[in-house]
Amino acid sequence: RHPPAVGADPAVDEQLGQSTDGDVGGHPGRHLVRLAVRALVAGDRGPHRGLLVFGAETDLERRAAGVADQIDRFRGQYAEIVAVERPAASGDMTVIDIAGSQDGDDIERLSASDFTYEVGSGSILAELDDQLRGLKAGDSVTFEAKVPAQPDEDGDDEPDGDAEPKMEPATFRVEVKEVKERVLPDLVDAWISDATEFDTVDEFRDDMIQRVTESRRQQ
Repeated sequence: RHPPAVGADPAVDEQLGQSTDGDVGGHPGRHLVRLAVRALVAGDRGPHRGLLVFGAETDLERRAAGVADQIDRFRGQYAEIVAVERPAASGDMTVIDIAGSQDGDDIERLSASDFTYEVGSGSILAELDDQLRGLKAGDSVTFEAKVPAQPDEDGDDEPDGDAEPKMEPATFRVEVKEVKERVLPDLVDAWISDATEFDTVDEFRDDMIQRVTESRRQQ
């Protein structure tokens, strides 16, 4: 076990257990980079009584969150996409038919069939994300949104330089055909051994800690 950060409770859960060289609150030593994030508090006993370590707490939390995020990103590369019957939520994959029209005329450039779209990605229309959340397979919705104007043959609607494109209203009808979710693989030694160069989850996590720490040092 590594010594806790200055001002931390000695009973703090060290289940993530990695440490890195550094000074905390001006005191040389080692501080935890991976904690089951529990708030560090002002020292209230011993030689560090009254010492505030809020800066160290923020850094620890950022590093712990960064490691967890990177691990989940890696697991996401091996995620299984599974159809579900529940309503769509952010992060789900949906298969949709989307048809856009203006003044009652269908617009081919605004329409697609069997289109796979990640809810919350914002890659098409912000309004689309809002409308898809809560819909299930078989549901449909109609909504209004503004889209960039299609330039006319003379190019009169082309924006100049960095000018914002001209926007015009459009009506969209969306039918949800499927809702799918990503199922991440279990973070266990057997999977880590198959998917990476490491034999155990601890070895993989330690390497990720080192990468995240080094990246933050270079920022």
